[in-house]
Amino acid sequence: MMKALAVLWVALLWAPIAADAAERIDPQQAFDRLSAGEIVLIDIRDPSEWEDTGVPKGAVLLSMYIDGGLEAFIGEIDKTIGREKPIALICASGGRSRSLQWRLGRNGLPNTLNVTEGVVGGTFTQGWKRRGLPMEEYDGD
Repeated sequence: MMKALAVLWVALLWAPIAADAAERIDPQQAFDRLSAGEIVLIDIRDPSEWEDTGVPKGAVLLSMYIDGGLEAFIGEIDKTIGREKPIALICASGGRSRSLQWRLGRNGLPNTLNVTEGVVGGTFTQGWKRRGLPMEEYDGD
C-alpha cells in the first residue's frame, strides 16, 4: 500500500513537468512565433509584476490570479482570444506557466505552450527581458 501511494505521489508530482516536455519554447522562439503571427502570447503574472518589469511587447495580459480561478481564466481566453492559434504562456521564470499549461490541458485547452525562462529568467537562464527582446511598460489598463 505504501509503495502504491509513493508511486502515485511521484506520478502526480512529475505529471506537469512531463506533460509539457514537448510543448515548451524559449523566449526567442516565442518572440519569433509571436512576430510571425503563429501564436498568442499571454503574460499570466500578477499586475504588480507587470508594473515592476514591464511586459513582453505584443503579449495579452491575463493574470492567472483572476477572480473565479481557472474557469474564469478559460472563459476570458474564449471571450477575448479564442482558440484558433496556439497559446504561449509566460510568467516570471517558467514555473507558474508550466503548471498552468498542464491545468489548461486537463481542462480542454491542450494547444498551449510554456515559455521556459519566463520574462525575467533565473539564476541560470536569461528570460525574455535579459535576452533583449522587446518589452513595453505596463500602463495599468
